[in-house]
Amino acid sequence: MEVLYVSKRKKIVVSICCVAAAGVVGLGAYRIVSRGETAPVSAQPSQVIVQAQLPQSGEISHSTEFIGTVEPDEVVTVTPKVSGTVLKTYFEVGDTVKKGDLLYELDPVDIQLSLTAAEAQLEANRISAEVGLGSGYDAQIIQAKSSLDAAQKAYNTARANLKDWDDANDDSLRMLEKEITKLETAIKSETDKDKLEELEKQLSLAKANYNERDDDDDPNHRALRTAFTNAQISYNAAKDAYDLVVGQARSDAELTTDASLKAAEAGLAAQQKQLEYTKVYSPIDGVIEQKNVTEHQVSGAGSPVYYTVSNKTLMVVKFSVSETAVQNIEPGDKVVMEKSGQTFDGTVTEVATMADPASGLFVVKAAVDADDIPLHTGSTVKISAQTEKSPDAILVPLDSVYYDEGEAYVYTYVDGVAKRTPVTTGISNKEVIEITSGLTSDDQVITTWHPKLLDGAAVVLDGQADAAPAESSQAADAQSAPEESSGEPASSGQPDAQ
Repeated sequence: MEVLYVSKRKKIVVSICCVAAAGVVGLGAYRIVSRGETAPVSAQPSQVIVQAQLPQSGEISHSTEFIGTVEPDEVVTVTPKVSGTVLKTYFEVGDTVKKGDLLYELDPVDIQLSLTAAEAQLEANRISAEVGLGSGYDAQIIQAKSSLDAAQKAYNTARANLKDWDDANDDSLRMLEKEITKLETAIKSETDKDKLEELEKQLSLAKANYNERDDDDDPNHRALRTAFTNAQISYNAAKDAYDLVVGQARSDAELTTDASLKAAEAGLAAQQKQLEYTKVYSPIDGVIEQKNVTEHQVSGAGSPVYYTVSNKTLMVVKFSVSETAVQNIEPGDKVVMEKSGQTFDGTVTEVATMADPASGLFVVKAAVDADDIPLHTGSTVKISAQTEKSPDAILVPLDSVYYDEGEAYVYTYVDGVAKRTPVTTGISNKEVIEITSGLTSDDQVITTWHPKLLDGAAVVLDGQADAAPAESSQAADAQSAPEESSGEPASSGQPDAQ
């Protein structure tokens, strides 16, 4: 261990140096006082300077991204209702159709045979009824029924003839419309004079045929309408006569006979309906998106969808959300969609109230507001929808909220002291966060961080930190004022001669 010894001489030297240093300090102080200057104020202790602001009131929301599937708002599938061989199809995938356009036909031969058999069964039941009843009263009923059936048949025939004429005429009109449009287009682009004259002749002839077809005064059409009207009148008269006869009490035999006749009539009506089903028409305007039928194909029960027709005037996007998210989505809400780098708006039109059994999610449908974005059925798009929102929230900067073991708190400024204030938070974004409890609109929330910012720490608001030094300077100036007024000369800054 090394021990240092200091001699008495060295002690004396040190003492003399200390006395000299003290003299120099005293002399300096004398000079300052003699010049009327104020001695410098010692530095202030380090201050915790903070910024604070009142909570804001406003709307905040949180958006979630989903993947949705594009589809037309109106889609119809066409399936065969009866069995038979496909005779002809009229449209292909991508073709545009109008409501009522004939899509395909089935061979009606087998159904026509069944219809004939049903007619024969009805006639046999009528004969059986005539034989079974026998009495004059029963004969009246049979006669009335026979007349009614004949009138019914005549009415059905007249109606069918009129409908066939109307259908054929409508088909002809549609074909003529297409021909006229085609000729008009050709005329616009034709430059050869001879060909142009020929096209104009064809156009004139087509328009004449169209006007002739479209004329309600066509003799054949007028005759069919008259026949239908007369058949309807005859049927109504026969029905009234029949009702008058059968309005009286009838025996069990009569009831049995009537039931047999009704069964035969129902069978006949069913076969007539089956015959109608051999021609299948488009139920809507739209575009053929799927076709699964070919000529000579045999249809039957369990056959797949033959045609899918989509009305693509309005496209929609379907996406699935959780139970929590669906509670904050309503019809009319705006969403943002993205497809191939393009963004466009949409509007929620439908929100499911029942979860899908397979996924447990709720299906939401949103209409696409953009008409110029090419969207294909079945393609996917990204959707951003607001799944949380608070319209009148208390908001503070996101960085002003601290957490301690999962518990949120902020520091508030109260009379120069930082106060740790527990809060409950809600929705947040990149800038602000919602405070659901713990703050009022009058609380000053400290928004800056400081290493010495703790509960109960003395703090100074930014802008007020220089107030204390300024006050000290003013007090020093007040003390030096009497000396300056005494008329003593200002010191030159050099020590006086002794």
